[in-house]
Amino acid sequence: MDIRWFVGSDYTIHYLESREEETWQCRWDRHPKPAAPREHYHPPPNASADVEQSPLECEHHLDVLFDVLEWIEDRVQAFHA
Repeated sequence: MDIRWFVGSDYTIHYLESREEETWQCRWDRHPKPAAPREHYHPPPNASADVEQSPLECEHHLDVLFDVLEWIEDRVQAFHA
């Protein structure tokens, strides 16, 4: 997981899994972007340039971080179940 915080409360959080020769990744962003919401999500499996509205509904940077960590925990638990 790569986390970058910027002045003005913008961020990018990139999550990447690597297993054997397969990668799976997604990214949560908050920054101005033409033709996309300020808070947006680059979906898996390849964190493509296509964006969706971010599933995160929080403003404070710690809340954003904890929501992403919870999402990752749920993903890992489902993967190993």
